[in-house]
Amino acid sequence: MANDIKEKIFSHLIHYPKSTFSDLYDSNKDFPSNEFTYHLNKLIEEGYIEKDENKKYSLTIKGKNLESDLDGKTGKQRKKPFLALLLVARRDGEYLIYHRLKEPYYDFYGFPGAKIDFFEEVLDAAKRELLEETNLTGDGKIIAISNVRTKENDEELSHFVQFVVLFDNPEGELIENSIEGEYKFAPLSEFVRLDKENKLFPDIMLIIEKANNFKEKICILEMDITHNKTKFTDFKVKEIH
Repeated sequence: MANDIKEKIFSHLIHYPKSTFSDLYDSNKDFPSNEFTYHLNKLIEEGYIEKDENKKYSLTIKGKNLESDLDGKTGKQRKKPFLALLLVARRDGEYLIYHRLKEPYYDFYGFPGAKIDFFEEVLDAAKRELLEETNLTGDGKIIAISNVRTKENDEELSHFVQFVVLFDNPEGELIENSIEGEYKFAPLSEFVRLDKENKLFPDIMLIIEKANNFKEKICILEMDITHNKTKFTDFKVKEIH
């Protein structure tokens, strides 16, 4: 949170719910009492904190939800990975390839990716995103989970935990063009060509191998990917399960 007083209040209530005003202020005497009271009341007004009939303060559901984004010691916001999906669709011996036409990774090729919405089941999210992005429907299965860290020109870009979901023989008429990019089913030879040209996401050939050899055992992968505007410059992967 941007305000130091709010951060300190959150930090206290994370560890000491049902605190009195004195409890809260005694741990924050570096701040003038009028400023402290103002920010405490703002947090109540914004729905992050509640005061019960005994005049004790605790985090609300909204506050507890925000707590997951905060450092427990300082109350400051912290970076954390987000949950993502990699949608692997195949039919008639070909895989759905996605030409990405948005930043980041503009003009690179791979499988469609998506994010899981709050409180959504993984496979429900995958089915929804496949339909929204491509107009295809089917039942998916998780074949891998990847912990992915990416950099652009050696600067940290993103960090996400990715569920790789395989759809065998999805039905429907494929939408080939959208604002997100271009989609088509392609033979393995096209993936190999793009990989040699350094235009294919470096994990894709590994994912195809995992899909082709999948026998109900989900693998867990650690990945580090670095790229610049024109090519991927480094790729490290290790299988930990």
